Amino acid sequence: MKKYVISSCLSIFCFITAVGQNWYNQSSNPGEDFNAIHFPDSCIGYAFGTAGVISKTYNRGSRWETKNLTLDVEIDDGMFVSLQQGFITGKYNPSGNGFFCKTSNGANTWDIIDTTSFSNRLRALYFVNASTGWLVGNDEYIVKTTN
Repeated sequence: MKKYVISSCLSIFCFITAVGQNWYNQSSNPGEDFNAIHFPDSCIGYAFGTAGVISKTYNRGSRWETKNLTLDVEIDDGMFVSLQQGFITGKYNPSGNGFFCKTSNGANTWDIIDTTSFSNRLRALYFVNASTGWLVGNDEYIVKTTN
């Protein structure tokens, strides 16, 4: 039994230390600051930037295309629950409040869900499906939605 446990621990340690040893530059927009990245599948991914910039890849990051929002926002986080439906959150610059937006067409257009209800800057989000999710922000702020 001891040999099995030691062998298993060494195997796990070797696997953990081997992950992430090699990194390859997959530049998108020079000069952009990105805060989050999410891949809803193995090919399509999104990088979310501070100046309202969203970069999208269709080929595992070999090439990125930039999608600029028409809103004056700083995106802190984003994620997709399917290839088409996604969410972003962060700071709405005109007011300093948090904002929350949704896309239903793979980031081609974004619908503003709310820019006034959140007096705190929103820093992160997580959705388990298209309707249930959480937003967190400054000053221990946590909210949940089910619609």
